[in-house]
Amino acid sequence: MRDLIQQLKQQASIVEEYNHILNNDDFRLRVTHHDTKISNVLFDKNSKGLCVIDLDTVMPGYFISDVGI
Repeated sequence: MRDLIQQLKQQASIVEEYNHILNNDDFRLRVTHHDTKISNVLFDKNSKGLCVIDLDTVMPGYFISDVGI
């Protein structure tokens, strides 16, 4: 359990950055997907991305909500 707590403490900068985004007027609420993954993209026969699918999770959010880490 101590190892897990230490790992979480080492990630504190992520929370700080997120809070910075929330409090910065340059980062506005936008329409975001909230379930970003390759299986939610529809491709044509030439592997060109056509559109995002599985839209049941679309709602207002910040761009960071759609960025995978």
